[in-house]
Amino acid sequence: MLRFEFRNASFEGLWSGEFRDLELGVVADFRLRVAEQVIYSEDGFTVFELRLAFDHWLRKSDSAVVGFEFNSVESDEPGLVWFRPQPGGGYRVGSIHQDDVSFEVFSPAEIQQAAQEFISSVDDWVLQNLGIVVAEHLDLPR
Repeated sequence: MLRFEFRNASFEGLWSGEFRDLELGVVADFRLRVAEQVIYSEDGFTVFELRLAFDHWLRKSDSAVVGFEFNSVESDEPGLVWFRPQPGGGYRVGSIHQDDVSFEVFSPAEIQQAAQEFISSVDDWVLQNLGIVVAEHLDLPR
């Protein structure tokens, strides 16, 4: 089972009332897990920025065959989180700063489901803690 998890979320920085403040302002302790194995973890991770990147990737028409590489403006190095297509089909997941390596291969549906669950969790946190309905700002279905 693949999971993108976060806890201890907070809003850091100055709130100008602009939706774009969420991108770097919502931070949390982030974990990328394969089963119970933590592949990558980082405290103070910009989870809303990753949420936006996942959403962009999911909306691309070719997302089922194209890999993903998260490039944060908070990091000089690309690939904090990545999915890479494998020759036999499916994806491997990891990070340039991974704590451990997983050789498990996930189907496109499993990757998409894990990304969507993360998006929903972040959106729920934003609504519960900041009173903002993310879908209203991104013209997304609710």
